[in-house]
Amino acid sequence: MLDRRVGLAYGPGVPELVASAPGLVDYVEVPFEQLRHTPAVASLQERIPLVLHCASMSVAGFLPPTDETLDAILAETQRTATPWIGEHLAFISADGLNEASPTALTYTVCPQLSEETVERVAENLAALRPRFPVPLILENSPQYFAVPGSTMNMVDFINAVAARTDVGLLLDLTHFLITSINTGTDAVRELERMPLERVDWIQTVRPATEPGS
Repeated sequence: MLDRRVGLAYGPGVPELVASAPGLVDYVEVPFEQLRHTPAVASLQERIPLVLHCASMSVAGFLPPTDETLDAILAETQRTATPWIGEHLAFISADGLNEASPTALTYTVCPQLSEETVERVAENLAALRPRFPVPLILENSPQYFAVPGSTMNMVDFINAVAARTDVGLLLDLTHFLITSINTGTDAVRELERMPLERVDWIQTVRPATEPGS
C-alpha cells in the first residue's frame, strides 16, 4: 500500500491554520530561502513536521552554488529533520554580463533542454548528494518559452535525466500545465510519457475561485 500524505506549502496563514486544525495536513513544505531570511519560521516544526524545499542549488546550471549556501542548506536540513530536499531542475546563476562576476537570478530558470545539460545535472547531483544526509528529489520547472539551444522538450529532458541518474522526482502539476500551454503540447499525453515510477511527491496549486461560484 502506498504511503499517502497530504502537505501544505508555507504561507502567512499556515501557522494559524496548523494551530487551529491539528491533523488537517501531515506536513508543511518550507522553502530553505524562507528559513534563511526568517529563521523563526522553523518553530512551526513544534506543531507539525516540515519538508524542506529549495531553489538555491542550481542543479541544472553550469555555475555551482557557494559552499556557504550549501552549508546553510545542510544546517536547515538537520534543523528541520526533513525526510528529503525538493530542488528545482533549473538554474539560479549564469555567466555574468561581464567577466568579473556571475549573474545571480531571483528565481529559478528553466535550463537549455539538451544532452549537455543532462550530463551537467548528473555531474551536479554526484557532487551535491554526498553533502546531505537525506535524498534530493528534482522538481520540473515551468517553461515559459522555447529555450534557445534546446534539442528536446521538457518530458524528453526529464526522461533523459531519469535514465542518466537514479534521482527521485517531485511532479509539480501546475508547472507541468504551464509548460504544456506555453509549448503547445497535450498535457495528458505528455504526462503519460513521464517516468511516473520515479515520482516521490506530487504538488499543485488550487485555482482561484471564480467570482460568484
